[in-house]
Order: sequence, then structure tokens, then C-alpha cells
Amino acid sequence: MTNVQSTENHTSTSPSAHDDYHRDDNSIQDDNDQHSETSETTNPYNNKDIKPPYSYASLIAQAINSSSDKRMTLNGIYNYITTNYPYYQMAQNGWQNSIRHNLSLNKAFVKVPRGDAEPGKGAFWTIDSNAETQFTNGVYKRSKR
Repeated sequence: MTNVQSTENHTSTSPSAHDDYHRDDNSIQDDNDQHSETSETTNPYNNKDIKPPYSYASLIAQAINSSSDKRMTLNGIYNYITTNYPYYQMAQNGWQNSIRHNLSLNKAFVKVPRGDAEPGKGAFWTIDSNAETQFTNGVYKRSKR
């Protein structure tokens, strides 16, 4: 009986472990909320459910410009896009057809054959030096005709 009474006294005079648990849980939740907001603010396109607002030409230019020698293979462009924009990891392969279409028809992109000393498959793609001004911060701006 004495043990029961001392427990009752303890719970009535000081915060219970249950209260401390909830306080800690709330502070952890607040920290997690703050972290997720920061991550989404930094790059909202890390979410596989959000399609980036960039045109395919812009995505291609971002990929090519990320390379130190400003050229990239088709496969390298695909890899850049899926790495930096997870939406395309889950998307149907139609976007890859659109990338090939843009590379072939957009005069801003130039196909550069591999040199004899460069092993590997496929040609490189680069941005035409006359078209570099069409890309501001990786966003394609069509030239006026």
C-alpha cells in the first residue's frame, strides 16, 4: 500500500514520464517538419511525383552544360535527367523519344562524332556556339526568327 501511495504522490507533484515523452515526440516532429520543408524548398523536383517545368530542350542543355567538356552522349543525357529529376525514373519511356526528337530537330544541338581514340558507343551532343545565348540558367529560350 505504501508503494501505491508514493507513486500517486510522485505523479501528482512532478511531470510524468508520459508528459516528457510527448514533449520529446513533438519536438522531434517539429524538427522533421522543418527539415522536409527545407529539402523541398531547396529542390522541389527531388519528388518523384512532381514533373519539372522545364522543356526537353532545357533538360538537354542542363545535362550538356553539367559536363566539364560541354558534350554528352545520349545515354549520359538520360542519366543526368533521371538523376536530377526523379520524376523521369518513374515516367513512361516516351520522354526518351522526346529527348531524341529534340536533339535531332533543334538546331541548337549538334551531333559530334567520337574520335578514333575515344572508346564507347554513340556520338556526343553539344550546344551550337551560336545558340548558347538561348539558354539562360539552363532554361531554353527560343530564338526570334
